[in-house]
Amino acid sequence: MVRGTTIAEHIAAVSLFSIFAVLPAVLVAVIANVTIERGLERLFPVWCAMKNLETINAGTMQNSRVTSLSLQ
Repeated sequence: MVRGTTIAEHIAAVSLFSIFAVLPAVLVAVIANVTIERGLERLFPVWCAMKNLETINAGTMQNSRVTSLSLQ
């Protein structure tokens, strides 16, 4: 009887430890998902548009330099 009780207590302790070990990981994953969804997703379109404008301006300036050099 003592052996069966010890095994049951061990299983209960391991189960409880497993729950407490997984709980913080799940909590961090949920918080990270919400943070990324609400925070970074709003900033990305603005950043993307700014980078596109920088690329367009750089291309336009380079094109105008090439055109002015070819006209000389």
